[in-house]
Formats: sequence, structure tokens, C-alpha cells
Amino acid sequence: GSFPLPGGSTEARTDAATRYARGTEELRLSPELPENWREIITDCLARTHAERVAAAALLPRVTKAADVATPARLPRLRPRFWQRRPVLATVLALVLLTTTTSTVSAYRHVTADDGTPVYAALPRELAFPTNSRGEVVYGYDRCPEDSVCFFSEHNGNGDLCFWQGDDPDWQSGEDTCDWAADAPVRSIFNNIDDTHEESAVAYFRGTDFSPADADRRRLAQRTGCSAVNSMGNLAGTYAPRSHELIDSCSSFTAVVDVLTPW
Repeated sequence: GSFPLPGGSTEARTDAATRYARGTEELRLSPELPENWREIITDCLARTHAERVAAAALLPRVTKAADVATPARLPRLRPRFWQRRPVLATVLALVLLTTTTSTVSAYRHVTADDGTPVYAALPRELAFPTNSRGEVVYGYDRCPEDSVCFFSEHNGNGDLCFWQGDDPDWQSGEDTCDWAADAPVRSIFNNIDDTHEESAVAYFRGTDFSPADADRRRLAQRTGCSAVNSMGNLAGTYAPRSHELIDSCSSFTAVVDVLTPW
């Protein structure tokens, strides 16, 4: 499956939730998702509480979509209820998540542009590149072994830049990523060998592994971080200017590094 909002990291998905709540981002639901489930998820993830469907109205739709019988009345709460009602449990968990996490995270960060380029997110219909048969196309296999790869399009498609180590400035030095100078990065694959002591990759909007723009308002002081062997789509509204290999994507580790730079 895939996340309904883009992002190869927690930070990227938080940014996407913020834009979605403000009306500048749309849900990125898989084209393979059946239409009835697409409508249910869209209603559950409506931008405001008033727009979201109530659990009572949601249950008949979910049971119909899941092709299970609708009970005449809800049973009394008793032991093993959640195991006996997996569909209802999933729906209630989804409603709880969307009425708390999405709403709160929408106001967690305030972005003020300080000169760092900000790009418009792709239209919804272009979020998932497809072939002539309408099948979603992936290009992550182009990433060389023991490398971290950044792509200009979602799902590992488009132009590719890759490194086998740190780079304090993508636009200068021996290795550069020319297309990222005026275009966003939309997906990442951390294909670094997991035998290395430092195999996670942290990336930054600023050069020299420094925060810029929205990075400064994050606890970890970075744009994002991808664990080893992870791949996924980013927000598609920025291009990092530097990245470094680190031992962990833990926010606690990042804060310690910021407070103790020596």
C-alpha cells in the first residue's frame, strides 16, 4: 500500500498534511484502489471535522465495500470485541487518527520562505506515473548498489542523482545534481549497504548539512531522513542542497547532534 499523503519520511508527510489542511495539497490515493474504498477514505480524511463522515454513517458503507453482512444492531461491548469486528475496529481507528493527528500536525510547522526555492506540488493526476496500460511505473531499480538516489519524479522515475557518501553542496564540487538546481526532488531510495555503520541518510535544504526555511522549525533541524533500504515519495516542493550519512534517523539522535556539534 501507500500513504494517502506524499512523503518518504515522517517530516515530509507532516509537511504534506499541513498543505492538505490548507487546501494546497490533495490526497494521493493509489489508482488501484477500488472506487468505493476511495470515496470512504476521502470522506474520512476530509480537511475539517465538519466534513468528515460520522462512524454511524460510515459502518454501512464499509460493510458493503468489504462485502460482509450488516448487523441489525451493534452488539454490546464484550471481551474480544475488536477481534470479532475487525472492519469496525479499522474504521474507528482511522477516524480517530484523522481527527487528531492530521488536524494537530496541520498547525505544527509554519513555513516562511527565506530564499530557499519552493515548488508547486504535482497535480493529483500526475502523482503516480503510469504506462500505456494504466499500470503504476516504478524506477527505483536504476539506483546503483551501495548508493543513495534522489529522483525528479515520483516512484523513482525521471532524472536521477546518486552518491555513495556525503555531499555538503549538491551544486558545487566534484559531484553535482544539475537538475535539482531548478527542479524539486520527488522520491528517494536509500540503497546504501546496511553493513555500514552509518547507513541512514539525512538531507537538508541548506548547504553543509544545515537547516534552511522550514527545517529550522523542526525538532531535528533537517528536511528529512530515510533509513537504509527505504524508498518512497517526497513532498515534491523542494530540492535538498546537501545530505549526509548518519547512524540513525532518530529525532533524539538528531537533537543531540545539534546541541553537541563537537
